[in-house]
Amino acid sequence: MKIGERGQVTIPKEIRDRFGLGPDTHVEFRVLNGSIVLYRAEKGSEKTEPPKVEGPLPRELL
Repeated sequence: MKIGERGQVTIPKEIRDRFGLGPDTHVEFRVLNGSIVLYRAEKGSEKTEPPKVEGPLPRELL
């Protein structure tokens, strides 16, 4: 999987189906122990500040 020109990634269908992720599902990315983790956003969280990232990400994640 790679990141597209506009920063988009495609979540594999098996994962979307397993977790019920549809076109209108809000998600957020967080950094946890040096990894990027995708979470289903809590209702109303799209209006909150995004989590702050401390330090650079490892090169293999870029």
